[in-house]
Amino acid sequence: MVGAVQWSRSRVTATALCALLFVLLTGSAYHSREPIQGFMSNRSAWRSKQPPTSRVLVKVGGVPQEGFGSSLHFIKDGIRMAQVLGVDFYPVRTFDFDVFEYNAMDELNLGIDSSKRNWNNMCNLHTSITKVGGHEPFPERVIRLRKGVERFIEESKAMSRGEEYDEEFINEVRQNIEGCDVIVYADQEVHQDWEWDYYTRTWVAEAIRRNAAIKLAQGKARPIPSQDVHVHYRWGDVVDLIQAQHDGGKWNFDNTRLERSIRSVESCLGRKLTSNVFIKHSPAQESDEELRKIIAPIRRDARLIEGEDDIVDLFHLSQAKILAISGGTYSSAAAAIGKFSLVIHNGWHPADYDHLRKDGVPLLEQGEKLTAEQCVELRKTF
Repeated sequence: MVGAVQWSRSRVTATALCALLFVLLTGSAYHSREPIQGFMSNRSAWRSKQPPTSRVLVKVGGVPQEGFGSSLHFIKDGIRMAQVLGVDFYPVRTFDFDVFEYNAMDELNLGIDSSKRNWNNMCNLHTSITKVGGHEPFPERVIRLRKGVERFIEESKAMSRGEEYDEEFINEVRQNIEGCDVIVYADQEVHQDWEWDYYTRTWVAEAIRRNAAIKLAQGKARPIPSQDVHVHYRWGDVVDLIQAQHDGGKWNFDNTRLERSIRSVESCLGRKLTSNVFIKHSPAQESDEELRKIIAPIRRDARLIEGEDDIVDLFHLSQAKILAISGGTYSSAAAAIGKFSLVIHNGWHPADYDHLRKDGVPLLEQGEKLTAEQCVELRKTF
């Protein structure tokens, strides 16, 4: 175990940290200084439940311009590391999204009051994980620092899975950042992770719940009464891919086969099920009747929910007992944050739902019928 070291080797000063952030925010890849300035001075009326003196890991960068569901896969490394360190986690945007109407990181931080945090004792995660005394050539130093972060990411993931991990290494990292109020993680590698676990599911579910609660209370979004079954039919932004059966039908959903699965559930429960169908218009701006023809057969009593706000819609989508989803990261995020009795998927990347199997949630591929054992499990939670 490496012993105590001088401040200059264990932490960066506030001045140096600000210089680092300035470089990150004004470089060619980033073209807006407002995001992080607004984040650090946010005085939203919706206060964080954490005390002002709590510590935080801030992820700066490493998130490309993606939709909301995809963006979540680029911050899971930070969520896990923060959980292992016992600190809060803030993902911070370092550029303006010009593809979407919102910035995913801003949406995740909505309602967080960071204005009262102590921003003085700041540490750079890369230089705080391990300590090396004396002179070290720059190229070797960069390689060592990156390897240290990569190792911490992997060890944190092992902990999140409940697997064996290097306890001595984890304790060393915890000791090295013990005096840090803010740990800055400047992700230069861009880490994308499709796996969901307890750490990531809990953090994302709370962020989405908080976002939806604020917008609903302020009248910026409409409440959607939940039904027994919520179906996510992705159409609007991938209409061309669906029509071309792109990626082996990743985006496609067969409602004839879904109906077969739903009828087996109704037979199990001994009653009819109600449903909401979440779908967005394509650039063609289809009418309600046109959308019903597109996804036919669809039950006449099914309510079509046209996309209003991606984050609030995701919250509502996750509020049913039964979730039916097509491929894609938005669908998998809904499956990760809800408390479901059954999930029906289209067969694309079934490994994305391994966390549900571990929870004992029955899974069906569209068209499959409930087994007797699955029916017993379904009745326990429905």
